[in-house]
Amino acid sequence: MTRPICILICLLHFNWCFGQAPFFERIYGQSFATDVDVNSNGNLILASTIVNAGFTGYAIEVNAFGDTLHTFQYPNSFMHSIRYTSDGGFLFMADTLLYGSDHEARLCKTDSNGIIQWCLPFPTTEFFTYSASLLIHPSGLYYAGYVDDMSMMDNYYFIKAVQPNGQLLNSRVVNGSASLWQYDQGLQLANDSEMIAVSSVSSASCTEVIVLCKMDHLGQVQWYRTYSGPNMYFGNSIVQNTDGGYLIAGTEEAQNNCSALLFRKGLLLKTAANGDSLWSRTYAFPNAYVQFRSIVKDTSGHFYIAGDYRNASTQAVLLMKTDSLGDTLWTRRFYGQWGATPYKMILDAAGNPTIVGSSRPSAFGAEQIYLLKTDTAGNCSLLSAEGVQTPNAKMSIYPNPATDQLTIQTSAGIKEEGVLTIQTMQGKIVHQQNVQTNAPVALPKLASGLYVVGFLQDGFLITQKLIIR
Repeated sequence: MTRPICILICLLHFNWCFGQAPFFERIYGQSFATDVDVNSNGNLILASTIVNAGFTGYAIEVNAFGDTLHTFQYPNSFMHSIRYTSDGGFLFMADTLLYGSDHEARLCKTDSNGIIQWCLPFPTTEFFTYSASLLIHPSGLYYAGYVDDMSMMDNYYFIKAVQPNGQLLNSRVVNGSASLWQYDQGLQLANDSEMIAVSSVSSASCTEVIVLCKMDHLGQVQWYRTYSGPNMYFGNSIVQNTDGGYLIAGTEEAQNNCSALLFRKGLLLKTAANGDSLWSRTYAFPNAYVQFRSIVKDTSGHFYIAGDYRNASTQAVLLMKTDSLGDTLWTRRFYGQWGATPYKMILDAAGNPTIVGSSRPSAFGAEQIYLLKTDTAGNCSLLSAEGVQTPNAKMSIYPNPATDQLTIQTSAGIKEEGVLTIQTMQGKIVHQQNVQTNAPVALPKLASGLYVVGFLQDGFLITQKLIIR
């Protein structure tokens, strides 16, 4: 067994959205994070890599408030994907980045202390494992899907089925192409406990198409579909809908003479359960390049999308929520220190979006690990959400100023249950309770001053300033 080197990655800064637990933006040491998973305790495990003279991988465990619990170091490892396992340990997919006979992708299993119990190597003569995705199947098997090269020449997509003791069960080449690539979240578990993988392939010069592949639990291909449009289509992430179909999040891009970028838009592509295309939609933002990187579905059938937003002066994490038809419910942007880039998004047990990626202190500053957690309305705190309204509702608070009670009145005029939160202008939550609208609410004794009141109902947040006397 290999014992990792335990170090502490210092927390640098975390107050751009006045992050009040449990919602926050946080920065950890010089590095970037490519994947995140959540366990039953609400803890998060991050896969990250420091690029210096070589590559050093880190597994960073934080609690639900973003506080660092453990940091484990794995030398000569470029971290791609990470998953908690049922025994309290975790599973990660990494790459040694050593060209030639010593180069290999590898799947490693640790115990709850981060000590490696076994590593299964996947040797290759290629220079770099372009991407790697992990699945833990309900049967207990581990699945690793990866593309074996980053050079865009003679790429192959492998699916490895591995037993919990680290023994390789089978290996399949799902697809081989002169130019195939896939993001680390391109492999997902379907509702029928089989697998679905989305990737992109260059079919001709300056032409990119999305590839969708359905596989059984042994990696045997059941069907294979490609999707193209008037411009280049990239498929980055996939989720299964409640109707059995799939929703692909990606990018539509146009170039001038295969070099100068003309535009880059977010793309959603909906398919039926058999892969037949049903509809596609693009999402453009003025004077900005946008690509959708990660998509997840909540229990109501709505979708959260994390994207990369860039304009001439900065870059940001774009967080968007849509309904089942792709209609936008709201959008948010988060900038970290100077700018931020998302890599992976998940939902915690309460359905709150959690995003990992990187942030920079300046346009040319070194990348640092970035972790963002918002409420279901996409807000870090009530301060960052000031003035947010639901599409069809208005809220007023009376009396304002208030002393010992208040009433939340909505335009509908009916009693609706929701969560009332009162927060100071410094970001501290001083009161929170379940309430009904259009009915008096007793207040605790609060110091006189200006506060922000928020009412969260059905995933939407309405806020307003309140004076307490």
